[in-house]
Amino acid sequence: MINYIVFIFLFYFNLQDQISQNNFEYTISNSRLVKTQTNKILILSGAGYKTISDTLFTPYNNSIDASLFNLNFEDFNYGSIGEQIYLVSPRGGIVYEFKEGFLNRVDSLSVSMPYLSSEIFVYDKSLYLVGGYGAFSFTSQLLKFDFAMGKWSLVTNLIKDESLGFGYFTSVIKNDILYVFDTELENNLTGEKTSNDRLFTYDFVKSKAGSIKFNYSNFDFIKPNDSKNNTFSDNGKLYFLAGYSTFDLLEFDFDKNELQIFDLQTSVQSRSTPIKIENEIYTLVDNILDPRLAYLRRYPIELRETNSLKPFLTFKIFIGLIILFFILAYVLRKKKFSLKKSKLYYGSNFISLDRAELFFMKTIIKNREITNSEIISYFNQDNKTLDLNIKRKNKMIRQLTYKVQDNFNVSLFKKIKNDSDKRQGSYLLIHPILINKKFDQ
Repeated sequence: MINYIVFIFLFYFNLQDQISQNNFEYTISNSRLVKTQTNKILILSGAGYKTISDTLFTPYNNSIDASLFNLNFEDFNYGSIGEQIYLVSPRGGIVYEFKEGFLNRVDSLSVSMPYLSSEIFVYDKSLYLVGGYGAFSFTSQLLKFDFAMGKWSLVTNLIKDESLGFGYFTSVIKNDILYVFDTELENNLTGEKTSNDRLFTYDFVKSKAGSIKFNYSNFDFIKPNDSKNNTFSDNGKLYFLAGYSTFDLLEFDFDKNELQIFDLQTSVQSRSTPIKIENEIYTLVDNILDPRLAYLRRYPIELRETNSLKPFLTFKIFIGLIILFFILAYVLRKKKFSLKKSKLYYGSNFISLDRAELFFMKTIIKNREITNSEIISYFNQDNKTLDLNIKRKNKMIRQLTYKVQDNFNVSLFKKIKNDSDKRQGSYLLIHPILINKKFDQ
């Protein structure tokens, strides 16, 4: 009797843990369009998987994990490493690996984490997750999946202010740098949206988060709040279907700062995140005859025009250089020396000069040089001894040197020896071209 009860218990437990594929229906909400890194297109669903050349779904080689029950495949994010596809559940970051016909859960998470509205990407054969909402909080987290431990680990927060997080955003990785676009950030403290003028980045080579000033109004084709069925990234470029039923596909190359517009032969009514391969895009659309079903449709695209956005940025740089020129001119003008009456100016700062210092400055400005004998002769007006006049001269030089250095933080003149008479010397003006010679005589 006891063995029978144990058998029933184990059977029930196993049934709850592994769900038969017959419990799933192939509907558009329960399918996910994916591609491998070798551009092999697949549709993964609860009913199994199929390639674009298959008519019917092939059942998985294993039973489906119970955590997939009641989840819509179209809500999954995915990334591909080689031929493996990794589906990431929006309800807690659970990771499933599709490989050689098997669909297995590869994480060991016991508690769901706040990963709703997050995005998944692959860099250097590693799986990353950015953003996410949960526990009434938006985040800007960048996480990396540890395949050995089966867990997500925090790399960094892309926004320094942890009270802010990404809401409706889109991201792209190009040349080892992750770019995150979001016109409005979510404020977790106030519950309101905060206008954003930054493009958030993460440099994988330098392992450093940062941000770039970004004027979203001049790039209005970037609409992070659009449906994920209209916005996607591929090979470092952002793509936008201009509406639910549209003939236009926009391609934005961030490095080249270039916008290309492609024509579609027929309007696209995408019900899944599109996939681009060369000059075609693939997406799932509704089956009109049977709304429970979906089918894969291919849309050839043809380049209509290329709009380089560089002139706009060049114009901004040009304006910036003009402003910088005037600022430098203003600063240089402010930092000129000028002598006005008994005040020596350096920019807007000035020092007051006594009569001896004023004589010294007028003479050295006029002749670019003043000798010891000229200074001593000035002090000899009251017929004092030579020794006293030398002391007066030395005191004046020390005092003036200190005032100039202390107030202007520059050396205005220097002492030089007289080659013909070693006992004599003179003082040479160091910055003659900065002196304004329009002073009072």
